Amino acid sequence: DGKLNWRNLKKAMNANNLNTKNLVLPEQVHGKDIEIIKDAFKKVIAKKDGLITKNKSIFLGVVSADCVPLVFYSSKNKEIGVIHAGYKGILKGILDNVTDYFKLNNKSLKDIKVLIGPSIGVCCYEVSKETINEFDRVFLGMENIYQKKGNKYFLDLKAVIKNILLKSGFSEENMEFSSLCTKDNSSILYSARKSKNKRYGEFVTIAGML
Repeated sequence: DGKLNWRNLKKAMNANNLNTKNLVLPEQVHGKDIEIIKDAFKKVIAKKDGLITKNKSIFLGVVSADCVPLVFYSSKNKEIGVIHAGYKGILKGILDNVTDYFKLNNKSLKDIKVLIGPSIGVCCYEVSKETINEFDRVFLGMENIYQKKGNKYFLDLKAVIKNILLKSGFSEENMEFSSLCTKDNSSILYSARKSKNKRYGEFVTIAGML
C-alpha cells in the first residue's frame, strides 16, 4: 500500500468521474495467486498478483513498468479479472490459475475477452540463457518465444502469454495486444529496465464494469 501513489491514482480516476474508494489492487509479489473480490474495504490484497470480481461497483487495478498487465472480461457472467504477469509469475502458473477459474465458471473460454497491455517487448527484454532454459522446461514444445542475437537472448513475454491462452481455449479474435514496448516508449510509459534499477514510476491499468 505504501508503494502506491494514491494521490496520482485519485487524480486519474477523478478525471474519469471515478472514485478510488472503489479501487482494489493486488500487492504484486511476482507470484501465481489470485483472489475473488467482493467488496472494496481492503485497498491492497496481500500476496496476490491477480484479482477477479463480479461486483459492478468495484474497479480492479494492477501497476506495471515492464511486466504484462492483463484484463479479462466474461460477458456471460458479467465478471472482470486483472493480473500482473512478469516472467516469474508466468513460470509459477498465474495464467493457469486464472484460466482454471474461468473454466469453472464459463462453458467456453472463447467468449471471454482479453486485453494485454503495454509491456517490455522482445526487442528489449534481454534475459539469461538460464531463463530461456527454464521457459523451455516449463513450457515444453512452445515455439518462437525468444530471439537470439549473437550470444544474447531476448524473451517474448507476449508470445508466451498468447501461446498459453490459445492452448487453454481462449479465442485469438477476442484477444487484443498492445504493440507498445515500455522500454522503447519510456517518454510516455514507465520502464524498470530503462531506468537501470534506479527509482522509477509505474503506470496503472484499471478495469471495471459500467
